[in-house]
Amino acid sequence: MANVYAHSGKSGPKNPLRMAVLHDAGPDAVKILIDLWPDDRRARGRDVDRRTALHLAAERGQSASVEVCRALLNVFPDAIAATDREERTPLHVALKYGAGDDVVSLFIEAAAANLGGDRGEFLRR
Repeated sequence: MANVYAHSGKSGPKNPLRMAVLHDAGPDAVKILIDLWPDDRRARGRDVDRRTALHLAAERGQSASVEVCRALLNVFPDAIAATDREERTPLHVALKYGAGDDVVSLFIEAAAANLGGDRGEFLRR
């Protein structure tokens, strides 16, 4: 498979998965890209603002797809606790941009699972 990356402004190079998330690709497209590049560290990585693909999905606000977020979490579960340059988790970003209740609920459940319980540390950041 060709190594396809595009330049996208201040955030620097983007891989196909991140570009798909940024441009509201559907869950099927995102799952195909995850399957095509399962070990791509750049897909699991962060941009220059330290955002993960899950942060980017959360930035979609009301158009954020719970199916896309779930697909990303299935492959990159630790992304739920990742903080960006401003120390925001994907949950913080989802709330800031007005993501739907389904996305917010998914993030809360994923955060609790990531913490191994419901200690609330994730939510107090």
